[in-house]
Amino acid sequence: MSTPLISETPTKDSSRDDRLKFTNQAEHALRKELSSISLERCQEETKRFAVCAKAAGLGVIFKCRRENDGMNACLSKYNSEEEFEKYRAVRGKQLAQEAA
Repeated sequence: MSTPLISETPTKDSSRDDRLKFTNQAEHALRKELSSISLERCQEETKRFAVCAKAAGLGVIFKCRRENDGMNACLSKYNSEEEFEKYRAVRGKQLAQEAA
């Protein structure tokens, strides 16, 4: 004798807040956009580190610390959680205007 399988489907909350939230996929796409923007803004620091790393070879860890710290400081300034929240708000408004 087999026991019937009980299928429980989770109910979705249909409140307005849940409908207006970004999905995980959209949030990931926004983070990728912000990451590419921050790489453009930190191009000079990234280039300095790349030149140093190419010249240093395996000694990159020791010889390019200053360049690496500068690059990381610049990237973290533009990729911080506060910057992401600002970008998400601005981009959300832009997408809403495009949809209207």
